[in-house]
Amino acid sequence: AVLARTKPYLAAAGLLAVAPPPAPSVPASAKGGIDVTRAQWGAKPLLANHDPLRQPFRITVHHTAEPVLSESLSASSAELRQIQRMHFQRGWADLGYHFLIDRAGRIMEGRSIEVQGAHAGNSDANRGNLGIALLGNFEAQPERGAAYTKVQEPTPAQLVALDALVTRLMATYSISNKEIWAHDH
Repeated sequence: AVLARTKPYLAAAGLLAVAPPPAPSVPASAKGGIDVTRAQWGAKPLLANHDPLRQPFRITVHHTAEPVLSESLSASSAELRQIQRMHFQRGWADLGYHFLIDRAGRIMEGRSIEVQGAHAGNSDANRGNLGIALLGNFEAQPERGAAYTKVQEPTPAQLVALDALVTRLMATYSISNKEIWAHDH
């Protein structure tokens, strides 16, 4: 499935070190649907400095590069609000990603799918590109402090939700397997 297609990209980007254990069942995200809306996690409104997203033709998978230990919805919501604040401080119109997947496998609505993302490095790379971020820090960043030295792995629930979401997006927008990428920091 999608995990098999994205595994080489995730591994090459250092986002997946070992094969995940069998995945448990997950909520609505098992079908690639949104489990948590922007209103539910407390998103601030989109700012005016954005471009519309034209026909999506690629997907880029990221990790948030922040250590996340809790699987609670309240902790995940707080993490999304923090990421949105950081992205606003960078001058972006909103959270850079269209979808985020928390440690419990919930698919959380990010930036509107009608708005070009701010996740792949520049406007050209973001054009037609749907951004998905897994909550967690999947690479060692000791220069950022002790909390960043421990490398996390995506949880089985995150991988199940990622597979379902990418499969749905590929079908909805006729996106080729060759256009599934992992962001390389």
